[in-house]
Amino acid sequence: MIVILCLQVAFPAIAHTSIPESLTLIESKSEDVIDRVPDWARVDRDVSAIAEAWKGYLPRAGRDGVAKDLVDRMSSTIARLTSASTKRQKTATKQAANNVSRILFDIMDTYHPAIPSDIGRLDVLERQIILDVDKLNLDAASRTMADTLGVWSRLKPVILDRGGAAVTGKFNRSLAIQGRALRDGDGKALANEARNGLEIVDELEKVFEK
Repeated sequence: MIVILCLQVAFPAIAHTSIPESLTLIESKSEDVIDRVPDWARVDRDVSAIAEAWKGYLPRAGRDGVAKDLVDRMSSTIARLTSASTKRQKTATKQAANNVSRILFDIMDTYHPAIPSDIGRLDVLERQIILDVDKLNLDAASRTMADTLGVWSRLKPVILDRGGAAVTGKFNRSLAIQGRALRDGDGKALANEARNGLEIVDELEKVFEK
């Protein structure tokens, strides 16, 4: 699970506030949903917790300056998650949960997190590659990989600046392996390496905990 804190930067000066607990709960539970499908009893509890946390956060969203578009997208995505889980749709439930995470990290940018939101986005994207493979859609996986490379191009200099050369090399190698698997049309190898990539993303996060 990606944990978001608060960022201090030199220019320009930015006022920081803590990430609301409701958002960190949504982050945790949305990832749990993906891991727990098809344990529907636990999924139902997680989805209910997500919906309640979002309902509780909504009055604060406007005050904190979260864009209305993001608020609307999150509300509709949580509704789709609730519907998919109620209908016991495995793939749709996992996809909706990952979409919740994707939007969540855009919302978290409002709070200027110390662990960059791009760390969370990499987590979302590596999970998305696995979901794309599960859906036998390597074209979608190719688009997801392009998004992953874009996020990584922004984040890599930040990791290197914090002394993370070793873990940067590990993630570069993982992405290269994933790229070869895509070119070879080997979905199994791609998904397996994306799982390894998820483990490396956890190591990237630790660079910001030093």
